[in-house]
Amino acid sequence: MRLAALAAALLLAGCASSSTSSSSGSPASGVPAVSAAFTLGNDASGCVEDVALLLVPPAQAQAALPDGWVAADAQAFLGTPVGTGQGLLWLNGYTCDTDGLADGKMSGAEISVLVQPPTLRDGTVPSSSFHLYELAQVTSSTNVSRTLDSIGFPVLRANVTHDAPLPGGLVNRGTAVRAGSDLLYSFRFLGTPNQPLTGVATFWHENAAGTAYLQFHVANVPLDEGLVTACVIGPAVQALIHQTACPATTLGARASPMAWTGTLTWMPGAHTAK
Repeated sequence: MRLAALAAALLLAGCASSSTSSSSGSPASGVPAVSAAFTLGNDASGCVEDVALLLVPPAQAQAALPDGWVAADAQAFLGTPVGTGQGLLWLNGYTCDTDGLADGKMSGAEISVLVQPPTLRDGTVPSSSFHLYELAQVTSSTNVSRTLDSIGFPVLRANVTHDAPLPGGLVNRGTAVRAGSDLLYSFRFLGTPNQPLTGVATFWHENAAGTAYLQFHVANVPLDEGLVTACVIGPAVQALIHQTACPATTLGARASPMAWTGTLTWMPGAHTAK
């Protein structure tokens, strides 16, 4: 993975992010209305996704997590030969022509922290290429928002837009996530076509009533890897990730066109081992 080489270069250059905010805590989840376990299909197609990856001090990544969850070294995602000594924040944005939970077109994002695989008290952990703890799910869909609200999953209603690629040899595209007129975050991805992506991403969230996770399976998705510039983080997201600004340059990736096989699983009463 070319991201591993880019990560090493950024770390050597001292570009890992260290600008933290004084705000503490993450948004409280609502009171779950659904007490029975369930798994819902969440397949999607015709998707374009851009991702900004922020390398941050381990203590900063850990501060955004609740008890029982442990921030992972960025090596777990980047595939570097040795540990980076950095945590990883995930800011993405995607648009899809179809989505099972949304019942039509939608856009969304996940604001997350890379974590070590959780150990549930019943001993089950789904297989995954990597695990992230979701601080907030962003969605344009009323159906998705209502479903996640029903299990106390933190939701931000917002829209994701991708601007037209700029001319030139590089993949060059901007992404913005906005809640009405308020900017949550935006960034520009610069990269080159790399290799097909196959794997599973798992996004977790836990509240007093149980644990939920979203899984996305992809196979042979065209993946571009490169750098993110012109990144701006709005106040609402600054408070979530303890970060006031992006570094001038950070890691990024883009997948398009993309389809995934997805599920949302709610496990009432199941928690990570404390």
